[in-house]
Amino acid sequence: MNEEPSEEQLLKEYISGNPTYKRFTEELSKTGYDVTPYNGRYEYHGPSVVTDDVDRVMSIAAEAGIACAKDEFGKKFVVYPITKKDWEHANMIFKELESLYPGLDHSHMAVYPDHSPKE
Repeated sequence: MNEEPSEEQLLKEYISGNPTYKRFTEELSKTGYDVTPYNGRYEYHGPSVVTDDVDRVMSIAAEAGIACAKDEFGKKFVVYPITKKDWEHANMIFKELESLYPGLDHSHMAVYPDHSPKE
């Protein structure tokens, strides 16, 4: 019987070979945030921070030059780094959904520091 990987194992897997994910993990960890693996919308699999102070987390990431996206869950937010490849993949999926559901809101796709991740 195969055991599910631990959160620590998943996080190591996600950041290995991805400099943006690694930098996000390092920057947020050193400021006291608990970085955990996240399997989010648009097939995102990578590091994240769950917070009620989304502006602070986004500011820390922006100061490090890391573009981030956020998902809202009640009064908390999941903030996660987004690379150019992630952004392009999310846009492709969103366009497919939009063709099925015209007028679909995509305001949650806003990223910091701008709308075009560099890496």
